[in-house]
Amino acid sequence: MKIKDVFGFGNITLTGTNGGVVNLNPKNIVYLQQEDTHTKIGLSMGGNFCVIIEVKQTPGRIKQKANNLAAKQDKIHQQMEEEARAKAQEGFFDKYPKTKAVFQEESAELNKQ
Repeated sequence: MKIKDVFGFGNITLTGTNGGVVNLNPKNIVYLQQEDTHTKIGLSMGGNFCVIIEVKQTPGRIKQKANNLAAKQDKIHQQMEEEARAKAQEGFFDKYPKTKAVFQEESAELNKQ
């Protein structure tokens, strides 16, 4: 699996108060402060407090976007692990075809029990 959308994989997209697009990594969020018409987000990079940005979304919506991103990342990681596991098994059994036959026999016996 190739990840083509790097920003969509690691960042959430929000709308700035001026109408611009804001892509940020949820791990960099230090705090959220809701105002009347917008939300202030404090960001840090490398442990140092850097900047405050203002976006139109509410803190609840920002949290929901971060949770959706985490679920998407978990799903992609699981698919990558499954593909890697399948490739590793194929490579191993291609090198040792006798082992593959023995493994299949033992698996069949265990499934019967």
